[in-house]
Amino acid sequence: MTTTARTSLTGTDLLDPARTRLGFVARQLGVAKVRGKFAAFAGGIQLHFADPARSSAEVTVDVDSLTTGNSRRDEHLRRHFFDAAVHPRITFRSTAVDVLAADRARVTGDLTVRGTTRPLTIAVVRTGALIDSEGSSRVHLRGRATLDRRDWDVTWRAAVEGGGAFVSNRVAIELDAVAVRAHGPLVG
Repeated sequence: MTTTARTSLTGTDLLDPARTRLGFVARQLGVAKVRGKFAAFAGGIQLHFADPARSSAEVTVDVDSLTTGNSRRDEHLRRHFFDAAVHPRITFRSTAVDVLAADRARVTGDLTVRGTTRPLTIAVVRTGALIDSEGSSRVHLRGRATLDRRDWDVTWRAAVEGGGAFVSNRVAIELDAVAVRAHGPLVG
């Protein structure tokens, strides 16, 4: 692998599903952290190294691919929190990129979950960018955001009505992504 000029890295890059993790962390019962991820997704980034504010990102996530390491909890989350039968996809489409430094930005976009679309801002760090030995560009990004799941109606009605606070309303969104040069649109 070799590093190269930033202008060579400008273009459309698709998320590499084998090297990308789209995850979340929430507190359960006020004590334990539950970590989960989505295994099936598609999307990518349009990079503009000369004018980074023109960069963009979009991703579509398959809710049924949610996993936390506990199949019973996974089914409960898919069914009761995400209502995957009615809302099988989560989408994010950027609307603005605020460059903070050469390798840091705030990416704001529209996050749609359970049919509700609201803005979300993700702090993103570019930790690496290169052209590999086969001539493909690769960019590594890490991102994090915190949201209130109730803003997207990601709730369990029985828990709310019964007064039980089993899962924190604050959820951390974590992104650890590798994007590889593509030829075509970001999402099919």
